Amino acid sequence: MLSRLMSRARKGLWGEYVAMAVFVCRGYRIIAHRFRCPAGEIDIIARRGKVWVFIEVKVLAAGRTLEQALPSPVQRARIVRAAKVFMAYRGEGDMRFDVVLVRRLLTWKIIENVW
Repeated sequence: MLSRLMSRARKGLWGEYVAMAVFVCRGYRIIAHRFRCPAGEIDIIARRGKVWVFIEVKVLAAGRTLEQALPSPVQRARIVRAAKVFMAYRGEGDMRFDVVLVRRLLTWKIIENVW
C-alpha cells in the first residue's frame, strides 16, 4: 500500500510540474507551489498582471471522466479558504480558480474559472 501511495504522490508531483511549465509558457509567474495553511492547500499559485490564479492539478487515471476528476464541493471550499488566507497576506487583484487535468505523458487540459 505504501508503494502505491508513493507512486500516486509522484504522479501528482509530476502533474504539477507539467502544469507549472504550461503556465510559465503562457506568461504567468509561479508564485507558490504546494501552498499550505490551516485553511487548506493549493497546488499552484500563479500570477499574470493583476490576476492571481489558484490552480488545482488532477492527474487522470485511465478510464476516469472529467466529472470524476473535478474537485468536490468540500475540496473547492478548502481551496477558496486557503486562497483567501493567501490574499490577505499577499495583496490585491482579481482571483481565478483553474483546474489542470493531466493525462499520459504530456497531454493536459486547462479549465479556467471553474468556480
